[in-house]
Amino acid sequence: MNTGTFNPLADAAAGFVVMLARIGCIVVFAPPFSARAVPMQVKMVFVVFLALAMQPVVRLPGISLLEPFAYAMLLAGEMVYGTVLGIAATTVFWSVQMAGQIAGYQMGFGMVNALD
Repeated sequence: MNTGTFNPLADAAAGFVVMLARIGCIVVFAPPFSARAVPMQVKMVFVVFLALAMQPVVRLPGISLLEPFAYAMLLAGEMVYGTVLGIAATTVFWSVQMAGQIAGYQMGFGMVNALD
């Protein structure tokens, strides 16, 4: 297995694309950014800047542009991982929202009984 292209710029670009895929999928599904009120351009700029900021910190093992199938599988795996993280965050927000609605109904029924 080849572990690199011996071109630091190509390896950095490959790592950037992988991080861009994960962060992009998180932003698509995560509650603060998945709302339609946030413009698509803002989402894209946020994803690119966050991926650029994380580029020097995160090291992804085994990225090689010489093995396109392995790189595609790594990219697909990162997209699935980002999607799962975004959906998990959305589920937490949905559960808190549902708990608030149930509490609101209970308070409304309690108020009706008090005023009746």
